[in-house]
Amino acid sequence: MTRSKNNTNTSPSRPVQPNLNNPEDSGSPASLSRPTPSPPPPCAGGARVASPLDAQRISVPTPTPAASAGNFAGCTARYSGAPQESLDAFIDVVESYKDCTNISDGNAVLGLSMLLTLDAATWWQGFKATVTSWDDALRFLRSAFGDRHPPHRIHRELFSNPQTGENTELYISKARALLARLPPGDLSEKVKLDMIYGPLHTRTRQRLRRFASMETLLKK
Repeated sequence: MTRSKNNTNTSPSRPVQPNLNNPEDSGSPASLSRPTPSPPPPCAGGARVASPLDAQRISVPTPTPAASAGNFAGCTARYSGAPQESLDAFIDVVESYKDCTNISDGNAVLGLSMLLTLDAATWWQGFKATVTSWDDALRFLRSAFGDRHPPHRIHRELFSNPQTGENTELYISKARALLARLPPGDLSEKVKLDMIYGPLHTRTRQRLRRFASMETLLKK
C-alpha cells in the first residue's frame, strides 16, 4: 500500500531574530544591558526621597548682580553759582554724602556734573577735561565761585559785626568760617583766637578770660 505524501513543509524552522532597532524588544542587547530604574523609596509620611538629580538642581548657585559703585544719584544738593548760594555749605554736604556712601574720588569727579546747574554747570562743562582728582575739582570750584574778597575786607567784615544777643557758639562758628576764607597760613592760630575774642560781647569776654585753643574757647 502506497503511503501518501505530506504536502506540509517539513524543513526545520529558523529561529526568530530579534529586532535590533526596537529597544522595547525583550531580546535586544539594548534592553538587556539597560537596567530598569527603580523609583526612590518613600520616606516616612509618604514624602519622596530627593534623588541625585534634585541635589544637583539645588546646588546650582543663583547668580547675583554685582554691587553697583557709589555715585551722586541720590544726593539732593545743587549749586548754580549764584551769589546768594553758599559754596562752602554745598561742598560740606557733598563731602559728607561722598563719605557716607563710599563714593570713590574717580566717581565723584565724574558725577559732579549731576549736582551743578546754570552757570556752575556751564563752567564745569568747559573745565572738567582738565580735572584729574577730586581735590582739584573742589579747589577749582572754590577758585571759580568762592569768596574773592581780599583779606582786609574779611577782617573788616569780622570786626564790623560784633556779638550782640547771638548764641556764643554760633557766633564763634560763623567767625571761624569767615576766617577760613583767608589764604592758608596767612594767620597763626593765636592771631585767629584774638580776632574772634575781640568782637565778643563784654559779658562773654569776662566769662572767657583764659583759653589756649579754639576747642577750649568753644568749651567755655
